[in-house]
Amino acid sequence: EKNLDTSTILRFMASGAICSSLAHVTLTPIDVVKTKVQTDDRYNSGIVGTFRQVWEEEGPATFFDGWEPTFAGFCTYDRFFLYLNTRCLSSSQLDFWNVLD
Repeated sequence: EKNLDTSTILRFMASGAICSSLAHVTLTPIDVVKTKVQTDDRYNSGIVGTFRQVWEEEGPATFFDGWEPTFAGFCTYDRFFLYLNTRCLSSSQLDFWNVLD
């Protein structure tokens, strides 16, 4: 059994937040385009055409609207579940409900 020190736990939290955020930053532009196609009749030229239209009309920053609160959420989410996982693994219990006792 390996004991995790504070620096290791902090590195795990940071790496989880960074990886989640990179994945989200990569997929957010696709989600913005998909949402505009679904909700606004002006965007009916397909995915590539809508991407170009949004870029020209609203600018590239539009593709990353809402990224900051999502990043904060990933940091909170990662901390909470890393705590639960390390608590569960350190006590050799795999039952989720016993972790909260």
